[in-house]
Amino acid sequence: MPDAAWQRCRVRFVRNVFPAIPKESAETAAATIRTVCAQPTADAARAQLDTVADTLGRQFPKAKEMLLEAKKDLTAFADLPNHHWKKIQSTNPPNA
Repeated sequence: MPDAAWQRCRVRFVRNVFPAIPKESAETAAATIRTVCAQPTADAARAQLDTVADTLGRQFPKAKEMLLEAKKDLTAFADLPNHHWKKIQSTNPPNA
């Protein structure tokens, strides 16, 4: 598909952020990042990513940098119809 964007898998992105976050904060940070995909609209998802980046960035500047750098990839799902979102937020198979 010529207009298809490459989508970065949220699960793998979170794993890539872990080295920038102390182990004791990793699960909280991961849960915070997952809120991006829980938004009801594309605009809300992108705004939430900015909010998450600002929130995590207060303690973990590298995590903020990574989130903002990956914003287009992490929110690519939001360019498709909403009923497809749950299926495409992760490249992991459903039974994995």
